[in-house]
Amino acid sequence: MTPPLVAIEALSASSVRDGNQPVLRDVSLKLERGEVHGLVGESGAGKSTIAKALLGILPATIHVTGGWLRFEGRDLLTLPHGELRALRGRDITLIPQDPQTALNPARTIEAQLTDGLRMKLGLRGAALRDRALDLLEEVQIRDPARVLGSYPHQLSGGMRQRVLIAAAFAPGPKLVVADEPTTALDVTVQKEILRLIRRMQERHSTAVIFVTHDLGVVAKICDNVTLLYAGKVIEAGTTADLIERPQHPYTKALIAAGPRYDRPGQGLEPVPDSIFQLLRAQIAGSAERTTAS
Repeated sequence: MTPPLVAIEALSASSVRDGNQPVLRDVSLKLERGEVHGLVGESGAGKSTIAKALLGILPATIHVTGGWLRFEGRDLLTLPHGELRALRGRDITLIPQDPQTALNPARTIEAQLTDGLRMKLGLRGAALRDRALDLLEEVQIRDPARVLGSYPHQLSGGMRQRVLIAAAFAPGPKLVVADEPTTALDVTVQKEILRLIRRMQERHSTAVIFVTHDLGVVAKICDNVTLLYAGKVIEAGTTADLIERPQHPYTKALIAAGPRYDRPGQGLEPVPDSIFQLLRAQIAGSAERTTAS
């Protein structure tokens, strides 16, 4: 049987800077080839820590304390640095959160887009520029020749994000980590970018880990979803099941707190304190059982 593309099992980590405060608590999930899997939760839930672990860029202040993280059967946590570096940027790529800071303001789009193509695909000369033009056309950028010669500040936020999407899909990766790629964009552009990522994912048969705090975004783009709170998996399953038939009180409260097109005029319901008390109690109980065992 072919193993899943990504398999995370009982992954735990703590922050040395915060007195060994847990940031991941026995997190487990699987990602199949061609799947779009959402990691959703509030700030501090552990979404970005999982994404950084997949990319092999965990900060020195985060220590993995248990579990494993496998990509095509290889544990990324123990993989030699050279092998991990070869994977990153070729088989595993990133769509960063803020296109304004992710692009070098002193270099043209062509210079930044072709760097990866040269390093990872070995393209040179006319073939290199032709591939860059093809990528910009694929992400629906008009006048790609002009954009290649432009600097980031000469492009809109949506165009900059399209450039980063093109760069992420350029080497034909098996996994793209999308780290809240619509956060810095207005709502109209967000919708276009979500459609583009899904279209690129389907065209290239690429798996995507989509990091977000927005269940509405999850509903639009993800096949499956894992909901996190304080580094712990609260609920996981297909997106349809989690949105339409949530099981955990926290999931139900989050859905009730969000705006819905099918509830016009209905006010938003804040998550009650009792839900957070329940979550803290469950996390504390889980920690006690782990210590006892």
